[in-house]
Amino acid sequence: AKEVKPIALISEGTRIADEAKQESEQIVYQESKKTVEDTRNLVFADFNFKDVDRLITFYNIAKETGRKFVVKINDAFFLKHLSQDKHLRVPNIDDDDVIIYLPKRGSGQYSDKDYKGNDKEFVDLHNTWTAEQIAQRPDKVLCALGFYSFTALIDMGIKPGARYIHSASEPYNEEQKISQKRIDAWVDHFGMQKFQSHCSGHARGSHLLEAVSEIGAKTLYPVHTERPEEYRKVSKNIVLVKEGKKYTL
Repeated sequence: AKEVKPIALISEGTRIADEAKQESEQIVYQESKKTVEDTRNLVFADFNFKDVDRLITFYNIAKETGRKFVVKINDAFFLKHLSQDKHLRVPNIDDDDVIIYLPKRGSGQYSDKDYKGNDKEFVDLHNTWTAEQIAQRPDKVLCALGFYSFTALIDMGIKPGARYIHSASEPYNEEQKISQKRIDAWVDHFGMQKFQSHCSGHARGSHLLEAVSEIGAKTLYPVHTERPEEYRKVSKNIVLVKEGKKYTL
């Protein structure tokens, strides 16, 4: 049968012009593991908890460095449900290497009345720890706590030299730059050391060009990219998409 080429193709291009930087989950693992191994102080890892690969990376680092993997109550729900899919290899909330961080709420005294709804199921678990309990074991935990949990640093009595691993993309718009300044202010205030280790989930430029070339669509619509012209290397008919304009494929 004769091969039929598609009429139109929509392709993202976040990293279309980025080939210099070598990235992989394995590199994140190696860099972050060394960061954890080289200290006996508290370590915090800030990443998107819904990224299962990154979640498993830091869970494994915790196990391999003799630390417990500390998660927020909200993220404990992810573990509880995602662990049901054995293909994901996500630990359950009763895993021996998982600790659930119990934040102060309401009275600020860890009263049972402070915790409502589904949170109640985590309050009395054997592996639910308060900030004070975590502070007593700085070299025994790796905390998956990001910026929105930074108030916990006050109760954890952070000592200078604690490490903060930012395992997400660098800020690329004004709002994110403002958030980054807030993070840096907290890190500086507590005398923490900051480390950056991340790999993008987007395809590399050469792989995108190869895929577009092989598909060979009559018309290409590049989206989510600041460098759509890079696709001219492999496509003769490119439509530069404009915001608010309707296109019929």
